[in-house]
Amino acid sequence: MYNGKKIKELLDERGQNNSALLSALGLDPKKNSLKTVINGNPTANRLEQVADFFGVSIDTLFIRESMTDLLPTSTELSSIQALKHEVAKRDEFLRLKDEIIREKEERIKLLEALNSVYIKQLSGN
Repeated sequence: MYNGKKIKELLDERGQNNSALLSALGLDPKKNSLKTVINGNPTANRLEQVADFFGVSIDTLFIRESMTDLLPTSTELSSIQALKHEVAKRDEFLRLKDEIIREKEERIKLLEALNSVYIKQLSGN
């Protein structure tokens, strides 16, 4: 992603002023400001001119994430492990809950069957 702040950083690092860059880009420093160069979506040609002015690669004007930047930190890994542990505990709880419900339903059916037999015996059938 284009990083307009990098242009200002490069100017500061090199002790150069905005006017020198604007003049090198063919812009009148009295009619233009650095904001016109930094803000927005500059063309590849304009970025190439800026990079040439500073003597840097055009990549310098971009923020790039490496694959290692996308990997989780050790703190994030610890959090992920803790979440996985909590999910495993929840899953075990839900499995036990389902088992208890099934067992309860089987006992109800058994009690209903026993009740039916008892009622038949009381009625003499």
